Amino acid sequence: MKTVTFIILLVFTLSSNVSLANSMEPKCSGDENQLTFLEKNFSELYLNDYSRFWDIVHKAAKKAQTCDSSIETANFIELIRFSSGNAEFNEYYSKIVEHLCISNPKCFFDSLLSLDEESKIKVIDTLRHPIFVTIKEIENVFSKNRNIKQYEDIIRTFFSTEERNRF
Repeated sequence: MKTVTFIILLVFTLSSNVSLANSMEPKCSGDENQLTFLEKNFSELYLNDYSRFWDIVHKAAKKAQTCDSSIETANFIELIRFSSGNAEFNEYYSKIVEHLCISNPKCFFDSLLSLDEESKIKVIDTLRHPIFVTIKEIENVFSKNRNIKQYEDIIRTFFSTEERNRF
């Protein structure tokens, strides 16, 4: 009888722990944007639901690359806020942003305009140290857009030695 009681107690304890673990896993409500959910749960999602993390990141990257909406592109570029300490994400992010800058500068710059100043500077600093394209290619894009009034601050920040030394 003691063995049966012990087994029942053990099963109950294990099922309670599984329920508790499941309740601690981040959940995305039906009306919550997947990217917003990723932003709120970036590290937890990466650690606890790796495939879902990358599914959300890849979908956001595809939207950014199509440039159908500068808002969607800005939403992806803004993920720079979460780049600290995650080398795998940083590498993927750099790949997407570097190629976007080279392949569709207007979309890239228009999207960058909507970011807060700190995020803009982080993105620009990322572009100063490209992994997938040459710095010359990046510099050419910035140089070619130097005379577009709305991009002046972005261009100036990129070429500013003071900003380069901040990081």
